[in-house]
Amino acid sequence: MSAADGRISLGRDSQVIVIGPFGQIEFSVVTSFNSKQSTKTIHVDPLSGPPLEQHVPAGWTGELAVERADSAADDLFSNMESSFWSNGLLPLSTLFHYVNEPNGGSSIYKYNNVAMHLSDGGTWKSDSSVAQRIAFFASTREKVQ
Repeated sequence: MSAADGRISLGRDSQVIVIGPFGQIEFSVVTSFNSKQSTKTIHVDPLSGPPLEQHVPAGWTGELAVERADSAADDLFSNMESSFWSNGLLPLSTLFHYVNEPNGGSSIYKYNNVAMHLSDGGTWKSDSSVAQRIAFFASTREKVQ
């Protein structure tokens, strides 16, 4: 199958689940998810030939946007902050990205050693939804399925 037959990912074909230090979290209304591979660039200019470059994996960064339908995000980060102030630990999580592929298959990507923070707790305003943003860094990403 090729993209020419109309089968492309539309953005509605995925789910994000976090396995955190306090259990599994499924955010009720995830409105977007993005991830980007970070690399360290090694550039060499040999005297005897053309330049060479390599891109060494250096983790993954990303962000989830959620519409606040419950206290899941607020509770997670409140618990993480309490954990830090009570015992000095910054707990890490694991993030799973489930994708329903256009060809009918599925893929699961696992992000390891995930450090997260609530980059935007939301704006509370009459007659508006409360959008929250969660930024993350993961050491590695691997395909599980």
